[in-house]
Amino acid sequence: MSGAEPEEPMWPMAQPSSTQPPATIPDQPPAAAEVPAQRATEPAAGPAAPPAATTAPAKRRLAGRRIALIAGIAAALVLISAGWLALNVYDEKTKIDRSTPTVAVTQLVDALFTQRDESAVARFSCRKPQLAPLRDLAADLAQREKRFNTRFAVTVRNLQLKGSSTVEVELGLAASGTEDVQPWIFETVDEDGWRVCSARKAA
Repeated sequence: MSGAEPEEPMWPMAQPSSTQPPATIPDQPPAAAEVPAQRATEPAAGPAAPPAATTAPAKRRLAGRRIALIAGIAAALVLISAGWLALNVYDEKTKIDRSTPTVAVTQLVDALFTQRDESAVARFSCRKPQLAPLRDLAADLAQREKRFNTRFAVTVRNLQLKGSSTVEVELGLAASGTEDVQPWIFETVDEDGWRVCSARKAA
């Protein structure tokens, strides 16, 4: 049996490996491949919101303007109210009242001796007044004021209407703690309201 050929093995023998190492399969794809995929799925970014630090001063400026506007309106209302009140007070003080002979006499005496306003005297005088004696009294009091450095206060007392147009009164002349009382007679006339036409000192 020595001359028999040796039997071939059932399985072929492994061939010797080549000198090059086998290719390895990477566990994960390269990072460069991931970047485009992630960017493709991200939504487009909107406009950047302004920082909070820049909006705060704007809000403060707006609030300051509102406060200034409210303060201005309030100040205007106060000025209007004050002007209206002053106008009413002025109208009350300068109101022209010629409703009766006694009122006309009182107003004329106040205009001549207290206000010392000739335009006011004219408003309570008739067209052709005879007021020389009353003006002489006013001039005499003015001289005494300069001489004695004082001020006379002239008041109307005990007005009595005689008939329909004659008014009898007492004029109180007070200054520096002293007072003189003089009786006077005024004649009035109705010319679009009662006005004084004459004045004379009673006997």
